[in-house]
Order: sequence, then structure tokens, then C-alpha cells
Amino acid sequence: GDAMRIAQTDERYHEIIYGSTKNEKLVQILNNLREQMYRYRLEYIKDVSQHVRLIEEHEEIYRCISSRDKDAGARAIKMHIYNQEQSIMNQIQQYKGSSRV
Repeated sequence: GDAMRIAQTDERYHEIIYGSTKNEKLVQILNNLREQMYRYRLEYIKDVSQHVRLIEEHEEIYRCISSRDKDAGARAIKMHIYNQEQSIMNQIQQYKGSSRV
């Protein structure tokens, strides 16, 4: 479905960024974390209200990488992580409030 396609594209986007660092140790660490992260990535992507923000954040990070703007890139990445963290925390709270746990 749509969420699965977005999740796969999202994963590929991150793989390209990791791979471009040419840092094998980092890539190895992130690959080990992939399974744990995937569950949360899927939960985040299921929240359709976040799709526009997700794409905008990815585009901003891409722009910063393309123009080699390290400071703006670091800010964009921190904001991207923070927004996802908040969204996932909200979803966990909602699950706790329901009987789905």
C-alpha cells in the first residue's frame, strides 16, 4: 500500500545519505539499528498528516547537502529527528490510552 511504498522510499533516502559518507562503521551501525527503526518508521508514516512535513524536511536536508551547507544541514536534520520523535511519542501515548497495547 501507500504507507509501505513511502516507508521503502524513506529507507532508500537514508541509505543513500549513509552510503555517501563512505564511513563503513557508521553504515554497519545503522544497518544493525534498521529493524528496530523500521517499526517506528512505519508507525510515523501511517500518520498521513505527517506526509507533507516529511517530504519538506527531506527536501530541505537534500538542499543543504547539495549546497554543502553544514550548519543549515545540521539544523534541518535535528529538526527532522525532533519532529519524528514527537510524533512517535504522541502515537505511543495514544496507544496507551487505547486497548491496542
